[in-house]
Amino acid sequence: MPFDPSKYPANWKAFSKHIRFERAKGKCEQCGAVNYERGKKGSDGIWRSENDIHGLNSDVGFALYGDWDFKCSKVILTVAHLDNEGGVCRCKADTGMKCVDPNHVLALCQACHLALDLPHHIENARQTRIKKNDAARPLFTEENNA
Repeated sequence: MPFDPSKYPANWKAFSKHIRFERAKGKCEQCGAVNYERGKKGSDGIWRSENDIHGLNSDVGFALYGDWDFKCSKVILTVAHLDNEGGVCRCKADTGMKCVDPNHVLALCQACHLALDLPHHIENARQTRIKKNDAARPLFTEENNA
């Protein structure tokens, strides 16, 4: 999702940098992926760099990556709010703004952040489809009102 600065406190950039590089030391706090490193997660959920993957025994590599295409992604660390269903952060719901409480966030790679936010993305997509379908078939037309 695009970053909307109106939903974040003024000191968000400094807070985000602190979480990603001081607290998390440049690594995803969920899978261990390193910022700007190229690599991939295996079926075991563990992040491995390109070099780690190329150094795997072929049987081990096949078990973890199957028919993988050797296309690795570059890690970009993000700061994820734990404000989804069952999460610890309720700040946006209560105040309308995301917070800068270190206990309410994690430094995550883009894959882990997307997985965390997946239920939210699915619901947004569902709501968008409903709105588009409703707009395509209005319930009341001029002919119905006549």
